[in-house]
Amino acid sequence: MENERNVNDETAIKDVSRPLIDALITVLVWDAHEATACLCECLKQHMSSRAPWRLLILDQGSAEPTASLLSRFAQNMAPNIILDRLGHNIGYPAGHNRLHRIGHARFDSRYLITINSDVVFDDPRWPDTLVDFMDAHPDVGIAGPTGVIYERTPPRRLGWCRLSTPDEIRHGQFDSVSGSVCIMRQAMIDAIGLFDEAFTPGYYEDTDLTFRARATGWRIALCDIAHRHQDLGPEQSTSQLKRDQLAAHYGNFQKRNRNLFVERWLTGRAPTIDRNTIRRQFPAVYLPQEGTGKRRGGMDNRRGDMDNQRGGMGKRSRQRRRSLPVGIDPSLCPQAINDSPPEGATC
Repeated sequence: MENERNVNDETAIKDVSRPLIDALITVLVWDAHEATACLCECLKQHMSSRAPWRLLILDQGSAEPTASLLSRFAQNMAPNIILDRLGHNIGYPAGHNRLHRIGHARFDSRYLITINSDVVFDDPRWPDTLVDFMDAHPDVGIAGPTGVIYERTPPRRLGWCRLSTPDEIRHGQFDSVSGSVCIMRQAMIDAIGLFDEAFTPGYYEDTDLTFRARATGWRIALCDIAHRHQDLGPEQSTSQLKRDQLAAHYGNFQKRNRNLFVERWLTGRAPTIDRNTIRRQFPAVYLPQEGTGKRRGGMDNRRGDMDNQRGGMGKRSRQRRRSLPVGIDPSLCPQAINDSPPEGATC
């Protein structure tokens, strides 16, 4: 079927017309049938969303009944979905990079939205909220509803993260936004790339991207949308087994990735970055092919084109926009690395 495929040849899916859309929405799935079923039911409601978008799901070797669930979902959501399948888990950064590569070859999208498979949204218009926010803040490269703070002191806490408290969020105090729900500007991805696969299979790749964006002049913001993470319940034991499988293959990847993040961004001076230095310093960063993402007529014209496609809805939506805080990161300071998680650490 057209919307379900194994995409092994990028050139096979290139569409020279590349229709203009607002956003690619990417999701990675690896079993967890109940959580996946809940997400699919939630996403069905978003067919009424105003913004033109395409959903891309990567099934990373799910067994039954999850595999059949995804096939049925792809049939019901056609033509707004691409379901890609692999026989094994390639991890978070490589998985989202792969889906972006597939979607970017087919569509001229202004934004990329990543969501975790255990997320449920209370408002079916959440994609519109994210797109409207980014349109209203053209200097923002990355935004999301969940702020993350990385400890600097005492030294034993360096690099461990926790979620920003409500009071910190009100004061714009956060270092990063969680990739579990996140929107990224395509112009930023064209300039600095997406996720660094040196962080495979996961942890800290979203934070690395955030720090890379800030180092090149993009702002990072919080955009409030109502969402929650599902309680996995009986599937929690299955989730732990999956993590154990990854650890058996990759070793203590959480510790390794934390140390890589700390060495790169929290000790000494942050690296000087542009597209050329990214290729040289961070060879595992996924960068879209040059030329594929060229903008037709600039961002202002593109935004006007999208408003015309929406039948004028874009103009009215801008009247509904809320002014939300844009965060300023604290000063970075060199510290020592410690591997013992502090109390309250979330990663």
